[in-house]
Amino acid sequence: MHRDAALNALNTLSARSALLLGRACFVVLAQSLPTGFNARPGVTVLLAMDQAMDLDIEGQVHPGLRAVVLAPGLRRRFLRACPHISVTVEPGHALYRRFLDWSQVRGKQTMAIEPALSADWARQALTLPHALGLDQWLAQLLRHFGQYGPVDGSPKLRALLDLLDGLGEPGHAAQAESVWPAFSRRYPGTTAAHARWMKREVGLSLRQFLLWRKLRAAMDLLGGPMDATAIAHAAGFADSSHLWRTCTRVFGLPPSQAADRKTVQVRTLPIS
Repeated sequence: MHRDAALNALNTLSARSALLLGRACFVVLAQSLPTGFNARPGVTVLLAMDQAMDLDIEGQVHPGLRAVVLAPGLRRRFLRACPHISVTVEPGHALYRRFLDWSQVRGKQTMAIEPALSADWARQALTLPHALGLDQWLAQLLRHFGQYGPVDGSPKLRALLDLLDGLGEPGHAAQAESVWPAFSRRYPGTTAAHARWMKREVGLSLRQFLLWRKLRAAMDLLGGPMDATAIAHAAGFADSSHLWRTCTRVFGLPPSQAADRKTVQVRTLPIS
């Protein structure tokens, strides 16, 4: 029964997988995806839909996982494709600090989750009307795994995100060399001190985060009429091959597949 419920939740898709884009977070509901290594630039929670997941995480094999939380940048690979939910929370999300603390405490430890509950969450995700609903869905996930605490209230991180937003479109004006000098006018400090703070606060380097912002801009264009080359240029990549390499490293598949509506059904959720 659990198997049928899990698969029925995904069989409603017109593509093999769904990508739901919210505010500084996204959810992939996957029937099957390539099994190459990939590393997400945020905290990622993986939930098995049917049979347990067999993963290679940073070169160590972890068989039989039902659920696992991964810190930013950890390289993971499915040893065999299987239906699953992949939830990634980005640094700009209000719940990011709570997810990051969770990933740093749990590391690569597995958690228990019933297949029927995973299937129920998948059905909920597929029918979410707006980004606020996805935020509530994320809070429900945290509560299920006993993760409580205040939402992100770091004014310093908020100031950095506002600065990046004000420097221009992702990949154009916001270059690592120009960010820290501008940031130092509000929060005095050396580049090295700011870099250490960001690694501690976000779990990523500034260069990694800026590259992610470009890829996120490309993701926002996936459901539109542009081809991969046009998307690359619009998102600030030097060329389509740079976008190809980055997309493959993060998602395990090239932009041509990510933009193929037979492979991924993309839905950007409205704010409310």
